[in-house]
Amino acid sequence: MATDTPQSASDVSPVQVMGAVLGFFAGAVALALLLIAHAVGPDLNPVSHALSEYALGQFGWVQTFWFAALAVGCIGAILLVWRENAGVLGWGGITGLAAAATGLAMAACFPMDTLGTSPEHASLSNQLHGIAAMIGIPGFLMGSLLTTLAVGNLPLWVESKRPLMAAAHLFWVSFALTTVAVVSAIWQAPEANWIGVPNRLLGIAYSLWLMALSWPALRTAAIK
Repeated sequence: MATDTPQSASDVSPVQVMGAVLGFFAGAVALALLLIAHAVGPDLNPVSHALSEYALGQFGWVQTFWFAALAVGCIGAILLVWRENAGVLGWGGITGLAAAATGLAMAACFPMDTLGTSPEHASLSNQLHGIAAMIGIPGFLMGSLLTTLAVGNLPLWVESKRPLMAAAHLFWVSFALTTVAVVSAIWQAPEANWIGVPNRLLGIAYSLWLMALSWPALRTAAIK
């Protein structure tokens, strides 16, 4: 999994280049799909509706492909950092990214019900989507933070450490705010629901971190 000596910034393997291509372009495609989902689903209030709700209806395929793109991006990130990671941080990061890829793939296959559906009327797909969220979101939180700590001081990423760390922090902050919004929606009136705001920041953070991780390898490969 790791080399005995740190890899130089110019030493990028073909597998890493493939991982970087998958990670960067999957992140970019996911950002574009996020914009498209909002364009074709204007009936959903972005303040009070979660991103997963865009998977419902005529243009649900847009959000389905969004989940799938992020899953592919996580796989690309694993390929990119596998050679570099070492120790507890490295293995923890890869484990988290693998969990994130699994959860995102599940979310693509099993859309949620409309927000507010009572538990007794919830579909099996909704239950599996919930399980996917419990696997994928904490997985990406752990994977992005630990991977950033594991590779941030290596030659390939040392110049990009700040944007990489910023994207990782944006994800966990967005996750924390989303959790607060969910709890607030449970205890307050439905019209006070603001889950959509941090949930969209969460969606953006996925892409930003994947692209920040992948860009140094792409740039190095292009120079070579």
